[in-house]
Amino acid sequence: MGIWFSLTKYYPSYVHQLEVKLQELTSKVDSVVSTNLQLTNDNQQLNAKIDLLMTTVNDLSAGGSGGVYTRWGRTVCPNTTQLVYQGYVGGSWYDHSGAAANHVCMPSDPQYEPDALTRSFPGRVYGSEYQDVFFGRATHNDDVPCAVCRSPVRPSVLMIPGRNTCYQGWTHEYNGYLASGAYDHKAATEYVCLDHDPESVPHGGLDDNGALLYYVASMCGSLACPPYVDKKTLSCVVCSK
Repeated sequence: MGIWFSLTKYYPSYVHQLEVKLQELTSKVDSVVSTNLQLTNDNQQLNAKIDLLMTTVNDLSAGGSGGVYTRWGRTVCPNTTQLVYQGYVGGSWYDHSGAAANHVCMPSDPQYEPDALTRSFPGRVYGSEYQDVFFGRATHNDDVPCAVCRSPVRPSVLMIPGRNTCYQGWTHEYNGYLASGAYDHKAATEYVCLDHDPESVPHGGLDDNGALLYYVASMCGSLACPPYVDKKTLSCVVCSK
């Protein structure tokens, strides 16, 4: 304290010079800190661009080897995949005893041949409706959308009924509930993995019937219980590798 008082008393010019130097050093430190923050930000952006380029290179290297699957009940694909097209779930009328047994994803931008006829042909495809009242945010009689997705670097795609997670070594695409037509309807259907948070087609909601979707329950007997539980709603998961 005494020394500093003596300096301020007898050497005011020297003290002023020290204060100026201190301000200059402080300004330089602030500048260095600001530059360092900018370099950190630039480095993060550069790393992000490198990751994007690596993803693009992997996609190009994979070529046509990616796996393709349908995401039933949604109009978008998971973030790690590419949307091929979106549309509406189609199938046979629930009470017809003939026609096709599988569901198809009908694109939202159809094209017809120039010579296509307009008639009531024996072969038919109808839209699909949710028939259970607890399909997430979708409701009874809502029409069902779909999305065809491509995993660019994982060529194998598998739907596993009765699980909501993938086995080790497989990548999760989406999970939900196993769905099909009703057991006492005439038309045969296939089991599909309906997304756990299904959407509805905007124009739907009327009771038009068509290819109807219901939850699927496990039935004990020839199906071992345990591990299964009688009359319990089954889950499903779509995995890729």
